[in-house]
Amino acid sequence: MAGPSEQPPPHSLTGADILARLKASPQGLSQGEVHRRLIEYGPNRLPQPETPGVTVIQLRQPLSPLIYILFAAAVVSLLLKEWSDASFIFGVPIIDAITGTIQDYSAEKSATAPRSLVTTQPESCGTAFPARSTRKGRFPATSSV
Repeated sequence: MAGPSEQPPPHSLTGADILARLKASPQGLSQGEVHRRLIEYGPNRLPQPETPGVTVIQLRQPLSPLIYILFAAAVVSLLLKEWSDASFIFGVPIIDAITGTIQDYSAEKSATAPRSLVTTQPESCGTAFPARSTRKGRFPATSSV
């Protein structure tokens, strides 16, 4: 049950109430209102996430506890003067870090590749058919407000 300061849920409102809440009319939005909303809310598109660079990916590689165990084993091997064992044990995390960096960077590029297939240029992006008070027709989907 809605309290005095709460608004009723949208599904319980009439069409006229919803239009009033959205400051719209049955004929659609005026160009001025569309322009104002585009300035206030921005274009209708998803934000582009930041992709980590190679340096960030490489710095994330030694975060595994297994790497620390290998380094501790290498130090023990050095203390026991087992030079070949120590060099081999030190080499494993280094090779793992290089391989992991290459694979993670490749995976990041593969994950962001589909974004390049979807253009966000107004001429080639999807279209919407909103009701506007000045005209009806196709509009770039990014201008839907």
